[in-house]
Amino acid sequence: MLRFTRLFRAFCASVAMAAVVGGAAFASPDGLRAAMDTVNLEALRTEGESGTPAERKLAEAVELSWTMHDEEAGPALTIAVGMQSDPKLRAAGLWELMSLYARQGAFGAAVGAGEAASQLEAPSANLRQALDFYRGLSGVAPTRAMTQPSGKAEIKRDLAGLMRADVTIGGATAGTILDTGANFSTITETLAARLGLRMLEAKVSVGSSSRDAVASRLGVADRLTIGGVVFSNVVFIVLPDKDLSFANGAYTIEAILGMPVFFEMGRIAVIKADGKEWFAFGDEAPAVGVAGRNIVYNSMSPLVSLGVEAAGKPVQLSMLLDSGAQQTSFEGRLLRDHPGLVDGAATVTSQRGGAGGAVTSDNTRRIAKLDAVVGAKSVTLSNIDVHDTMNAERHGILGLNALRNGFVIDWKAGVLVAN
Repeated sequence: MLRFTRLFRAFCASVAMAAVVGGAAFASPDGLRAAMDTVNLEALRTEGESGTPAERKLAEAVELSWTMHDEEAGPALTIAVGMQSDPKLRAAGLWELMSLYARQGAFGAAVGAGEAASQLEAPSANLRQALDFYRGLSGVAPTRAMTQPSGKAEIKRDLAGLMRADVTIGGATAGTILDTGANFSTITETLAARLGLRMLEAKVSVGSSSRDAVASRLGVADRLTIGGVVFSNVVFIVLPDKDLSFANGAYTIEAILGMPVFFEMGRIAVIKADGKEWFAFGDEAPAVGVAGRNIVYNSMSPLVSLGVEAAGKPVQLSMLLDSGAQQTSFEGRLLRDHPGLVDGAATVTSQRGGAGGAVTSDNTRRIAKLDAVVGAKSVTLSNIDVHDTMNAERHGILGLNALRNGFVIDWKAGVLVAN
């Protein structure tokens, strides 16, 4: 924690310096703020290059965070935030700092950055929810691998076609969905009690694909084992059993393994060997080779590029890499940015399930067929739903149907390779 204290001292010193030299005229910050809010790396670079020296520093620091150069990103963001004369850019930098610290498991520092940002602008509902969540975790240490994080576990597909693997907590074993779309692991109240999770006092809410806010609690597995490797301090969102039960109980989820554990693994893969399907990680996962970066990070959410053709030109869509979703789908940002992709698409009634239940929409567009490129692999996607809900940070969700033959992900390199 001493390191983060020093960073905030540097931040305060930078703010004071900005006040001394703040008489110069600054360009409009709107373009850079828009690039940050939409997690648009190309726009971030463009706005940074054409902006003031302070804006350029902020853009460079944010790119370090988005590309998981975490050790450099923290100090760079702290200094860059202090250089901003515009409160909107200073707040945006602090929100990014909050996200960075949360990804590192430094929840107390994340709260400090978020509270400083809140003094400059009123947080959105999502940011306020995230800040309250991190407050509940302020005393929890980061998730860490206790030994070399290299192993593999057999995958068993469930009724929805999702990947489950066994994890062990407190001597008991449970089948757990492997979900790169989950910022944190999740568990039912009944299973949390059976496995003996250490429950925290905080009561929080989380968002899902079906509800903006689902009341929950927080628990910690002091030791969790998967593939023969032990991980410490694994945070779980603890939900009532009914919130993870679907189709009148025909399909239930007991536990989901989320991103903090996957990040600790360094590299993960879904491979087939010996007539079985395996979840491999660390040195057990194949290397990604010389493939170029196609992932950036919005806090703990991996956003992967999906190549398509729109209006006769190749474009890159930003998609949440979600191994907890069977089907790829799009959202309102696609309708705004590339409306031609839904020309001729039928309007249908759709249902999406998530924590807290399911939501039905009568205004879903359905694209019958779409040729795309993911991780340099050509895929043809069928019957892709386009929902009218807006998420400024992405065009949609990349599900398992786009990765049907397996994949390899190197988190640090920011590379997804589809088999």
